[in-house]
Amino acid sequence: MSQIPDSTENTPAEKDLSDRHISEICLSLQFHLPEPSDEVHQMRLRAVNRPDTPPQVLEHIASRGSVHLAKRVAEHPRAHPDTLSQLALHEHFEVRAALADNRNIPIDLQWQLARDEHPDVRFALAQSYHIEPDVLASLMDDENPFVVHRAKTTLQRKNNILSKTALHPGASESSRTTKRMRASG
Repeated sequence: MSQIPDSTENTPAEKDLSDRHISEICLSLQFHLPEPSDEVHQMRLRAVNRPDTPPQVLEHIASRGSVHLAKRVAEHPRAHPDTLSQLALHEHFEVRAALADNRNIPIDLQWQLARDEHPDVRFALAQSYHIEPDVLASLMDDENPFVVHRAKTTLQRKNNILSKTALHPGASESSRTTKRMRASG
């Protein structure tokens, strides 16, 4: 059985994965079996933790893996928007809530999750800095007071960060330069 390497370095060959190679990876992860072995489960876990795992493999893991693996795929930056859409309909609220941690969550899914029946999904959205301000503002009208408070706090913090950046656009770069100069000399 082939193993997914632990290294996260990309060679040119790894960057251009063929459909055949994707199929080989999926075969090694035993997607064709209803209950994979513990070893295969560990391989799938390593795959979802790698930043360079191909979107097609993530989609297979999301649709055939455990709830824990589906949550990891929901957070993965290379997950395809179609995979994220499928996960937004997942039966387990923890998977839907994990989507709030994905920087690439499309705006339509943000709105869909803002109307989710489970308050923990809405709370996860309300505390995420990746969510659009309009979606956060809509959560300030939520029926759950914890969601309302968290959305208000997140929106205020996002606005503070934006206003500090607008007032001092080069401040972060100049402070890094100063720190480097102090460290070198």
